[in-house]
Amino acid sequence: MCKTDITITLPFVRTLHKKSQISTLQSASTLERSSLSSPAADTQINTQAPLLLRDGNMLFIDLLAIHMVRNVKENTIISYHPESTWCQTSAKRLHSLILLVGGSVYWRNIFSKTKDPTFLFLAVLWYALYAWDESFEFLYNHVSVLESGVLKDSRIGLTQELHVLQAHLLHYQSLLTNFRVSVSFIEKTPNPAMESEDLEQREASHELMKKESENLLSEIERLEKRREMLSSRLKNAMDLAFATVNIEDSRQTRALTEATVRDSAAMKQISYLTMVFLPASLIASVFGMNVKEINNQSLETLAHYVETTISLTLLTVYVVVTLQPHSTVHRKDANLRERAAWPGILLWKVIRGKMYERPQVKTADDKV
Repeated sequence: MCKTDITITLPFVRTLHKKSQISTLQSASTLERSSLSSPAADTQINTQAPLLLRDGNMLFIDLLAIHMVRNVKENTIISYHPESTWCQTSAKRLHSLILLVGGSVYWRNIFSKTKDPTFLFLAVLWYALYAWDESFEFLYNHVSVLESGVLKDSRIGLTQELHVLQAHLLHYQSLLTNFRVSVSFIEKTPNPAMESEDLEQREASHELMKKESENLLSEIERLEKRREMLSSRLKNAMDLAFATVNIEDSRQTRALTEATVRDSAAMKQISYLTMVFLPASLIASVFGMNVKEINNQSLETLAHYVETTISLTLLTVYVVVTLQPHSTVHRKDANLRERAAWPGILLWKVIRGKMYERPQVKTADDKV
């Protein structure tokens, strides 16, 4: 008996409407409730988790796992449905879809021309494609809301939400690629049971399979272009958000610069006042000195004052330079002992520099 099996495992994106979430949330666990939070509140981007939109709807990843045993007289379909609380496609739902396919005029016309049960796989794949189309429609409205938010506000949370959505769109790209591969696999996997049919019917079935597969592939290409469009709009929104933040930072920097300029003008005025009173303060200090040159009854002299002042000034300069680890006088990562010897090191550098700059006298042998 001629028979062959064919299996497809297709993850796809589907929309859970706001009204349908009430019973789902009531039966969800605490861990799953935490995954329904706003994307901007998550510190880790999980593209496998449901994506909550601004309008209350939610996008989640559904699964079609179907195995078909193809035979000449009868065919068997086995489907896999993992346990989940996220309203994924159940066996009952899949059974109703197959019944709807049987009642469709379009598919009845196809099944009247061919006995290949593989066309049932293509009909089920159209269900996944319609789910993608609906999800992108809600996602389009969500992106429009985010773009409006970026134009009005440039909060950091909004920028994070844009990045989360961009990550989901990149994940959807891989899912659409998997969708395209599944359709090509079905097209290129002929049914050996059809070999018992006459040549004309086999050719008609082959042409129908090619036509329906091309229709699906063209629709998947349309979905991919729509995904690229949404991704480009998100990129423009993120660029606008960053540009808005940069403009705001520039405004704050400009305000800070203007405040600094005003402070500098005030300090300049204080410096001018200091210059006016500095000569008077110097004269008052000089005439107030207790030295013999000014006060005959004093025991100190002006020479002692100059010697003491110069000594203390040099000592202050030495201590300040020694305690500065990042001074240009010291080498990088110099310890305290090396910094304490900076006067001798500096003098050696000056002497060595003069030795290198000393002009060389050419002898008669050098000229020859």
